[in-house]
Amino acid sequence: MPEVRAGALTMLTFPYDRRTEEDLPSRTFKIPVVISTGMEPRLTSMYVTVGGLEGRPLEVFTSIGKVGSDESLLADCVSRLVSGWLQDGADPPRVLKHLLGMKGAGSVRWKAVDGFILSVPDAIGKAVLRWVAAEEEAKAKAKEEAKLAKSKAKAEAEAEVAADKAWDAKLKAETAKVIKKVRKPRKSRKKTT
Repeated sequence: MPEVRAGALTMLTFPYDRRTEEDLPSRTFKIPVVISTGMEPRLTSMYVTVGGLEGRPLEVFTSIGKVGSDESLLADCVSRLVSGWLQDGADPPRVLKHLLGMKGAGSVRWKAVDGFILSVPDAIGKAVLRWVAAEEEAKAKAKEEAKLAKSKAKAEAEAEVAADKAWDAKLKAETAKVIKKVRKPRKSRKKTT
């Protein structure tokens, strides 16, 4: 992704160079939603795949119901619009503000976020929100692991230095013993005649 450097500030330039779904790291969420088709609302599952780079969501894909059905078409339309906004540089919180809280035919509890899914757009917004949270968590975990690895390497280096010092002290003691033996005066024997 192209970058522009201005002093200490680094910003990503947009519009984003569009890529395919396989190029971006992504996560898929299974979300329960209520769909109103005909007379009765029904409960179904929707799969939302969110992909992005450097902690910024850029693509959203949805799969719900039968291919070609109205609910599938509408979910795909919303996900394409959201993807377009995000790739053109829209701020994710601003996009999510428009999706989160939209009410539909009914709501269903989603245990993964300890909340309710109110509609298909709300489900897409919550999936993007979860993706951002998971990316931040992964970044924090990687930072913590790097910190632990650095402290472990430092401890290993200090242990190696301590072992070298102990070896040097032992070598000096052995050398001193040998020198003492060599310098020890010999008892002279008097000649008796």
